[in-house]
Amino acid sequence: MTNYLIAIHGTKTKVKIAHSSLNNFNGHLDFKQINENLLNQRHRKDMNASIRLKPRNFTGPEILSELLDECYIYEDSKYYYRVCIFRNITQHEKSKHYHPFHAILGIWKEWYVSNEHFDFLLYLEGDECMAGFQRQVVLELECTSENESKDLAWISNVTEIHQCIYVIKMKSQLFCGNNNILRMDIQ
Repeated sequence: MTNYLIAIHGTKTKVKIAHSSLNNFNGHLDFKQINENLLNQRHRKDMNASIRLKPRNFTGPEILSELLDECYIYEDSKYYYRVCIFRNITQHEKSKHYHPFHAILGIWKEWYVSNEHFDFLLYLEGDECMAGFQRQVVLELECTSENESKDLAWISNVTEIHQCIYVIKMKSQLFCGNNNILRMDIQ
């Protein structure tokens, strides 16, 4: 940052001018660094709280371990969403403000299972949203045809169904087939 002395209506005022590269005006966000900063910031804030900051260990169909270290970006008119399956989900405002909004929407907690089927993943303990309520996400996994994308998986939709509660839909061929990998093996 550079300090300048300017005159506004005859009054001299010190201002700081931030370098544009820090503002991410071009939309090239360093999601990894932002994510680390959010987690570190939250860790300092919650050091004495019982909040878990690390996602749970991977569980579920082994074929999904291919997605373990992958993160997927979804963009709408206001935000970028970064989904790191079995890790965390973050939201990043597409703003030209000096301090755009960034938040952890949720940290992977567990599968929701019904009728011996892995229905979706629950991401809980996101950043505080309103009066102590923490953001949370349901990540739905949907089958897709092989012609729909060249990527292994992708985010097809993000919806805030209620204030601070999100549903994100992820599509992949991994979620398809006669031997649907989301079916639990009962022995």
